[in-house]
Amino acid sequence: FLDADSLPDAPGFVARALHAARAAPDAVTCGGRTGLRCPPAPADARLFEAHSRKREWIPAEQRNRDPEGNFLSANFQLRRDLFLRAPFDARFTGWGWEDTDWALRIRPLAPVRHVDNTVSHMEHHTDAAWLGRLDRSVGNYALLAQAHPDAVRRHRLWPLMRALRPVAGWNWLRALLLRLALWPALPAGPRLTLAKLRQAMVYARGVPME
Repeated sequence: FLDADSLPDAPGFVARALHAARAAPDAVTCGGRTGLRCPPAPADARLFEAHSRKREWIPAEQRNRDPEGNFLSANFQLRRDLFLRAPFDARFTGWGWEDTDWALRIRPLAPVRHVDNTVSHMEHHTDAAWLGRLDRSVGNYALLAQAHPDAVRRHRLWPLMRALRPVAGWNWLRALLLRLALWPALPAGPRLTLAKLRQAMVYARGVPME
């Protein structure tokens, strides 16, 4: 599986994928993703790039510390019969969390293994568009929490959701966080933190937490 907006980072991509398949034929092998071949993000698309550098563009050694949590469906391989036993859940629509759900469901059938055979994500998402995607992914996160409650409660986002739940209905606060997250005068790092706080508020309203 390879996302259409991705390109291999180095020659020999297919050879390395075949080698990984022979080395672990019963595993799901995730090659990883970077932004090595993509030009730097324009000024209005720095948030997704900052998020990707922190959470996605990481080496296999780091990804293997939490194989399912770091799984990305943009670049992975497995035996056909394994995938047919556990296809993607069609209830997940739009963007977000379908790959995390799949990695957790495939775990009883096959280990998830990360290797360094990366592809570059060749598309920039504007800050406003990416924050909109986060908002719309709340339904998918609710499905994930229902299907895998123990795993979701270990997410870094979950304590934030609990802490912010009493104020999750404050529209003025969500609007303020959105404005600050989109304020280009602030560095991308602090803006990403503000965006994650706002995401926790949005999720706290739409995801049952009992």
